[in-house]
Formats: sequence, C-alpha cells, structure tokens
Amino acid sequence: MWRTMLAGMRAYRARLMMAALATVIGAAFVVGTLILGDTLKADTERAVTANTAKVDVAVLAPGGLRPLPRSALEELEALDGVAGAQGAVQGTATLLGRDGRPLRTEPAAVSATVRTSIAEGRAPEADGEAALAEQTARNAGFAVGDRIGVLDAEGRERKVTVTGLVDTQGEGDLALQGAAVFTERTAREVTGRDGYAGIYLDAAPGTAPEELRDRAAAALGDGGNEVLTGRQWAEMKAQGSGIDPALLATGLLLLSLVALLVAGLVIQNTFGVLIAQRTRELALLRCVGASRGQVFGRVLAESAAVGAAASALGAVLGVAAGYGAIPVFHAFGNDIPYSMVTVAPLSLVLGFGAGLLVTVAAAVPPAHAATRVPPIAALNGTEERASGPIGPVRVAAGAAACALGTAVAAAGAVVIGGGPPALTLVVCGGMLFFLGVVALGPALIGPAVRLVGFLPGRLLGTPGRLAVANARRSPRRASATAVALAVGVTLMTGVSVVIESFSESAAVGVEKAVPVDYVITAPGGGRGEQIPASVVDRLRAADGVTEVAGQREALVELDGRDASIAHLAAGGPIDQAEVVDGAPLDELGADRLAVSADRAEEFGLEAGDKVQVRTGGDAFELEVGSIVRGEPFPPFSMSEQGHVSRFGDRGYGAVMLDVSPDLAPEEARAIVEEATEEFPTASITGTDDARAQLEGTLSDFVMVITGLLGLAVLVSLVGIANMMSLSVIERSRESALLRALGLSRRRLGRMLTVEALVLGAVGACIGVLLGVSFGLAAVSVIREDLVMVVPYGRIALIVAAAAAAAMAAALLPARRAGRTSITASLAAE
Repeated sequence: MWRTMLAGMRAYRARLMMAALATVIGAAFVVGTLILGDTLKADTERAVTANTAKVDVAVLAPGGLRPLPRSALEELEALDGVAGAQGAVQGTATLLGRDGRPLRTEPAAVSATVRTSIAEGRAPEADGEAALAEQTARNAGFAVGDRIGVLDAEGRERKVTVTGLVDTQGEGDLALQGAAVFTERTAREVTGRDGYAGIYLDAAPGTAPEELRDRAAAALGDGGNEVLTGRQWAEMKAQGSGIDPALLATGLLLLSLVALLVAGLVIQNTFGVLIAQRTRELALLRCVGASRGQVFGRVLAESAAVGAAASALGAVLGVAAGYGAIPVFHAFGNDIPYSMVTVAPLSLVLGFGAGLLVTVAAAVPPAHAATRVPPIAALNGTEERASGPIGPVRVAAGAAACALGTAVAAAGAVVIGGGPPALTLVVCGGMLFFLGVVALGPALIGPAVRLVGFLPGRLLGTPGRLAVANARRSPRRASATAVALAVGVTLMTGVSVVIESFSESAAVGVEKAVPVDYVITAPGGGRGEQIPASVVDRLRAADGVTEVAGQREALVELDGRDASIAHLAAGGPIDQAEVVDGAPLDELGADRLAVSADRAEEFGLEAGDKVQVRTGGDAFELEVGSIVRGEPFPPFSMSEQGHVSRFGDRGYGAVMLDVSPDLAPEEARAIVEEATEEFPTASITGTDDARAQLEGTLSDFVMVITGLLGLAVLVSLVGIANMMSLSVIERSRESALLRALGLSRRRLGRMLTVEALVLGAVGACIGVLLGVSFGLAAVSVIREDLVMVVPYGRIALIVAAAAAAAMAAALLPARRAGRTSITASLAAE
C-alpha cells in the first residue's frame, strides 16, 4: 500500500499541490497571526512598562482643575519605605511655529520624564530648555538644537532650546496630543499650574509596592486621588492608549480560528473532488484485495504527507510575514523595532499542528465516502456519482448548525452585552452558522443559480444556458465552488462593516468634541490675554462665515473646588441645550448659574441651591437657576450681564464659528487666519484637524486587520481556483464532446467563464448577507457607543470584485479545456 500511495502521489502531484497551497497559506496565516499578536503585545509592554518600571507607586490627581498640592510631595517623601519621590506638573503648552503662529494642536506640557523616554538628545536641565515628543517635532519641523517659541500662562512669548526628543508611545493623552517637557519651574510658568498632576514614588529595599501604595493612600486621605502600583498604572495606561489589549488578543485569536475554518473548507473541497476523480483507481485496489481500512488509511496517509510538508512551509512563510510586517508598520508611522518581533516556539507548533490536523480532518469525509462505494459500481459507474441531492440527515444537521450559530451569536450580543467574551461568542456563532450554510449548500444552490443565472442564460445564448445548466446539474460541486468565494466575501464584508462603523463613530466623536467648524482659543487656555471683540466682528463680516459665537471664561473656586464659569454668546451649543430643571436660559439674570447635568451630579447641585464662588480676593454667592443637558454645553454658565458684572468685560477666551459647506477647508482656514491676524497668538483648531487625530488612532488597527484579512481572502481565492480547475479536469470528456458537436474553443471558454461568474455571484450574495449580519453583531459588542454603519458602496465593490475574481479563476482552466485534444479526452476514462 505504501508503494501504491507514493505512486499515486507522483501521478496526482499537480492536483495535490492545489490542496497543499491552501494548507500552506492557512498555516502561514495562523503562524503570522500569532507572531503578530505576540509582537503587538510585546511592543505595548515596551511602551507602557518601560516608564512604569521607573516607579513603584504612582499617585495621580483626580483630573480636571484639581492638582495635588505641593505639600503632598513633601508628605509622601517623608513616608517610611520611600527611597525617592518626583512630582510632575502637567498642563497645556502653546508652541509657536516657524511663522510665529501657534501650532494647530497644543501639546501637553510636563515637568518630568517619568511618562516619557528619551529617544534622541537629552532631557532639559535648565529653565531655557525643552524636549519635544517625536511626533510634535516632526509635525512642526523642529529638531534637536532649534530655538523655538512657547507662550506662558499669561500669553507672553519665551524662547527655549530643544535639547532632545522623547517617545510617548502608549501614553494616551501624550501620544495623541504630543508633548513638550520642561523643567519644573518652566512648566509651572507655561501651564499656570501650581500643584502636581502626579507624584511618583520609588520603594526602599525591602518595601513591597503594594505596601507602599497603602501607606501613601492612608497619608493622603480620601481626596479622590488614584494611588496605584507601577503595574496597576501600566494596565491603566495601556487601556488609555486606545488599544484594549484583551480585545486585541481576542480578535487576533479569532482571526486564527477563521483562518483554520477557511483553509479547512478549501482543503476538504479539494480532496473531495480529487478522491471523486480517483474512485476507479480506489475501486481497482479493492478488487485486487485491499480492504476498506487500507484504502481509507492510504487516503489519510496522503493527506498527512501533504499536510506535513505544506504546514512546515507555511510556518516558515508565517515567520517571514511577521518580519515583513515591520516595514509596513514603519510606513504607517508605527515604529515597532525588529527586536520586538516575537517568534515563540508555541506559535510554530500551533501553526504546524493546525495545518496538519485540518488537512487530515478535511480528507476524512471524502475518504470515508470513497470506501462506501462498491468496487463493481465504481468501475462501471459514471462521472459525478456523488452529485445527487443531499439526504435528510445532512439537511437537519445544517439547519441545526444555523440555529445554534444564531443562538450563540445572540447570546453574545444580547445576554453578555460586550467585551472579549461577547465578541468570541459572536464570531463562533458566525462560524457555526457558516458551517450550517455549507451543509445546506447543495440544497440551496439550485434555486440560487436559477435566480442569479436568469439574465446570463437569456443574454449570452447557448454558452450562457449551458453554463447555468452545468451549475445546477452538479449541486455539490457548485455549492463547494460558491462557498469557497463566500468565505472571503463574508470576511471582507464583515470587516468593512466594523471598520466603517469605527470611522463613523470617530466622526461622531469629532462632532461632539468640536461641534463647530473652527474653534479659536486664547493662549494659556484663556488665563491670560483674551481674544478681542474686534476678531469676532471681523469673522462675522467675513464672506463664507455663517455663525460666530464667543465664549467668556473665568477660573474660580466654587464651593471650595476649582471650576470654570463661562458665558457663551450669539448662538452655538447654548441654542441646542435642553433645560431639565429650573428657569429658561434667557431668564437667568445676573446672579444665577446654569449647570450641566453631569457637573450638577458631581457637585450634588439642584435648581435653587446656593453656591459660594471665590475669584482672586472677591467672594460672592450665586444661585443654581437651571440644570441643562446638551453637548458640549459649558459645565457652569452665566448670562452675559451676570458674567460681565462679576468678572468684567475682557474679551473672549474662545470663539467658535461655522463656515459655508461650499468652502474648501484651505479656503475656510485662510479666512479664519486672516481674521485673527491682529491676534497671532490665538490657536486655531478645525474639525478636520480633530478628525485626523481621532482617525489616526484607528490606523494601526485598520492596517493590522486589513493585512490579515488579505491573507484569508487569498485562501478563499485559491479555493475557487482549485474548484474550477478540478471541475474542468473532471469534465474533460464532456467538454470534448461539446467540441465534437461543434462548440468552438471560444464559446467553450465563455461557457466556463459564465459558469464561474454565476457561482461567484451566488457566493458573493451569500457572503454579503452573512458578513453584514454578523459584522453588525460584532460592532454591537465591541463598544456600546459605536455607530452601526453598512457601507453599501464598498459592499457593491466587493461583490463586483468577487465576480471578477471568479471569472479570472476560470480563465486558465477554460484555456486548458479549449486546448485539450478532443480525441484524447474522449478516449480517456
């Protein structure tokens, strides 16, 4: 049997290579996915723990306008078990570009390098020095040694020398905004902050971080501060970096499972056709004495040999793909070093084992079917013996798989609600449902081909009618071909739904964060020089500006807590605000406040309550007149009369405006910059800028998923090419007979191409339905605030590309069929 097996493999090596190709790509996909997941995890650890390793305990201010007092640093330094303590001042810096105008984004200003790593040069040591985040320097065109301008809290320009560049990867707000690092004294002057945003402690030898954390928390009392160990801080920062490590790991693992499913289906279909074509050979072995077990074992041994060789090659290619992804990351701005590529032995073992197991498992059903055919029937039978209707058991199993898949996905989306477990259930439910569709495929393919093939059959004459008839005549073969393409279309459609939903959610987030086209802010966040009223007047008179609203702002102490009281005049978010309790906004008067609903809950305020306000040396009492809901309504707001009477008429801290949608972005920005010429230190932020920042955080995610998706789609294209090639080989006598009856080579090729087109269209329709359904289910569990979007235009392109790919897959088989000798094909049996 071994000799016959080797002889058979040599005789059918071309066809076995088709199955091996699917295994190679499947194993490479699995290994590459695991390596990529380990690499991203290692890079996240590098970016996060490289800085948290410098401290044992982090004490973080509760945020907003309430930093830790300076006395807290002295108090924590004096604790038992503290070897060292460092305080960090953090706020916003206004950097000036080479043209003297503020940069479009205001980076965070920090006084310590605990949250950064020096990438080039050195940290600042004197008051006239600064270090910039790499992306900040790159965007502004600055380098080490440059002399740059920065505005202090009073709006005055000061010159500093860039001494180094810092890495802020994985640092959440610093990574998104950029950063400028100063000495502590300069940071206080630039930000206007007196206290610390964080205090970082080093534990003395023999003191555990957890023990020191508890001591620090007890010393500070219940002030709303976060006291964390370095590891807890690392986990918090990883979550704030925009990537949920658990969700990312789950997604990559599920993609590996999908890769196995895709490869398994393609391999199973390929072996099924191969064994069906060799039925006479296997029957002859039975006639000369081979038992069913020996024939079954021979087929499995062939599949094991093919699977082992292909899986080994796939593992090597997966490693190459892992290293090959690094230049792609670099091209998209993610500087993951080659040293971070993690090739774990377990990844290689899992990839090799999965490829081998799937190949052998895929060969079991066709091998078992081959042993059930009586030898005499096989020797005397005709082609396509296994092409009849499917039995009731398979129909019941397919229906059960579809029902179970729906139930599992619904459990993830409805019962669990969200997170990695829910996403796992949705994807596993989709896989079960797809397996049910595979089982029911032969029963569904006939009506689907009749519907899709109606127009080709009528418009393309005899080749079109023959193509539709061929697709319907062999439902099992036709469904296998359609399913091969449906896998890729399902993945492409589902991922397109997820990506488009993420993008639309980013756009919605921009609209909430920046509800107008442009926001002009005074330097130092409005604490110093204010935007003069003349700027507002020029904007209102400018062509193309449709609405302008100015916001006055005053920093106060409200009920003993730092706060900001604003007045928003002449339209803007105040027009869309909803009063949920108290008086209408136009009836506030001079001594009443409007408070946003979330801030009212935080401060424990209701309409009619009195609050104590202190600003400078003055103190007075205000009444809460309205509780307001609406984004982004100011947390505390007064009428113009009340704000001017309490804080004076000193211009605006921010100006918001909308422009005509007919204006191009560059034209609109030119109008805004011209209107602010007399106030060049103002910072201008446009909706396009904010959208670019938010979408930039999604680029790595989209790039990774798209790359892995491309491999899965490649597997499905290999599958449809295999099925079309093997189908042409199987029907060589039929094609020769058509040629003998007068069908030209050209029309024969057209017949095969139209058949592939019809089956491709059927597979595309199935894939679109499944991809949209389970893509929307995945979106619902990834994040609650995601907007569900179906990208109809992109889906139409996917369907067109799928049909074109199916036709392309049939070109070489059709050409081969046309060139085959008629007499040789009729004589072969």
